[in-house]
Amino acid sequence: MSRRSQRGTSLVELLVVVSMLGLLAQAAAPDFRIAFETRRVDEAESVLHSLWNAERMHWLEHGVYTEDLSALVDARLIEPGVLVRTGPFRYTVRQADSHGFSAEAVRIGSDRWSGSLEIDESGEVDGLVVGEGGDRVSPSES
Repeated sequence: MSRRSQRGTSLVELLVVVSMLGLLAQAAAPDFRIAFETRRVDEAESVLHSLWNAERMHWLEHGVYTEDLSALVDARLIEPGVLVRTGPFRYTVRQADSHGFSAEAVRIGSDRWSGSLEIDESGEVDGLVVGEGGDRVSPSES
């Protein structure tokens, strides 16, 4: 039996395949980063909608919106975790009175992403999170 008739892969063939897989993975990495950040922005949008619902319930009960997130927690209108979140967003109520309110989610804990989202008494979420490479992620249009 000659050496040519034996089947197998050579080291060169393995290196070519591994190199090609590495190039494909490298090309897909930016898409994964954007997908992960989109998920984080969607989660922040969901929390802001929860704050909006809580503020509306507070207004129905007291006739005024509140800047105090702990009051919303004490009334069991939002989860306590909103107050103690360490990332990727920090939530605050920027302004509240009997006529309206605005709440904000600021992107924290990242050197690559920055920005904020905002919601007001209308329930519309607006804002933008921008990546270091200029990638932009905004709230969903739903």
